[in-house]
Amino acid sequence: MTDPFPPQWRVAGVSVPGPRHAAIAVANQDSWLYRAVNADVFVLAVADGAGSRPRSAVGSRLAVEAAFTSACAVLPPQRPGTGPVWAELAERWAGACRAAFTQAVEAVAGPLSTDGAAGLGAEDFATTLLAVLACPPWYCYLTVGDCFLVVHRRPGGAHLVVPPPIADPPGVTTFLTSPDAAAQLSCGVIDEPRLAGLALCSDGLIQATLDIARRADGAMCYLAPPDFAGFFEALADDRRTPLDLAAGLASPDYAATSGDDMTMVLAVRR
Repeated sequence: MTDPFPPQWRVAGVSVPGPRHAAIAVANQDSWLYRAVNADVFVLAVADGAGSRPRSAVGSRLAVEAAFTSACAVLPPQRPGTGPVWAELAERWAGACRAAFTQAVEAVAGPLSTDGAAGLGAEDFATTLLAVLACPPWYCYLTVGDCFLVVHRRPGGAHLVVPPPIADPPGVTTFLTSPDAAAQLSCGVIDEPRLAGLALCSDGLIQATLDIARRADGAMCYLAPPDFAGFFEALADDRRTPLDLAAGLASPDYAATSGDDMTMVLAVRR
């Protein structure tokens, strides 16, 4: 049993089906999770199942659960006090998460195969994943694929700290089940005492919420526009509810930007 969520944080998770999926009656394949490890530490996660794979919705749920269980497994009893220790912990978490996901897929694929779904393999559970292990002021993250993380600093505003890759060729994504997943699964640590919010988003929100610009070296990159801070400000208002966030993501303006499912886990410090 997990601890109650830290009271100094307010968290909401929502996922709305993309219009392309809704038009052909395809179920939402995204998953999200927020859960306390103890009174001070919590995990946030978003996963986007591959639309072309038959069990990707199951894969995305297994991924966010693996992010939580592996975080509990690697977190030491005593809080680490230095950045290098947290960086090492983030690497251990990334490896443990992938191992936990692989084990979970193997456990599920076997029984499914005996129920007439012969030939199921790991690739049928393909999913991306972005997760944060929060132990303020330290925030470990792990990611594979094209979900993205925006943080809110007070003062400072919204900043895109884990951007989605600009795929070349377009549409190519690495999944937790991909052969090169171990090499593409990246992790890191954010040391930010002024951090006042986090937003974990699936790739269906890229076009709706991010800007794209050209860097000095000529390469293209994504940026969080100033108005992204509106998400954090809305959740900080106790009069607003997750239903308001869901309604915003399901609005025609957002739906027009992408046919994909749109998922966000948003956390703000009170």
